[in-house]
Amino acid sequence: MWRVVTLLARRQRQRLPTLVPTLVPSATPLPVFGAGSTIAGVEVSGLTTDEAAALVREELDSAQRPLEVVVGGEQRTIEGADVTLAIPIEALVDEAVAARDAGSRVRVPLQVDLDEAALRALLVDFADEVATGLRCR
Repeated sequence: MWRVVTLLARRQRQRLPTLVPTLVPSATPLPVFGAGSTIAGVEVSGLTTDEAAALVREELDSAQRPLEVVVGGEQRTIEGADVTLAIPIEALVDEAVAARDAGSRVRVPLQVDLDEAALRALLVDFADEVATGLRCR
């Protein structure tokens, strides 16, 4: 009987190693975006949520330019403020975080918010000016 108990004890020791506590607790690593992940065309692989948001904001802020429209040789510049153009960076990052938690690679396309009626009105006015100018020639 003693021999059976000894064998069982050995097997249990082999299966269940003793855990040694660490002297200094380590923090749980923050989740990062997987390889090939992009938000609005900006590469965010290996970045945390905060790092990705900062990078996307920086890249998109520097990329915003006025829209140049050319019709019949005439050119007009439309500023983002003229059509209340905004890029919802926080919403894009939130969408990416939700997708990251469901899988490894994330691709969130660029989305913009703008006042379509204001843009349409500017384009119609410009088209009218060009058409009037062409008729006068």
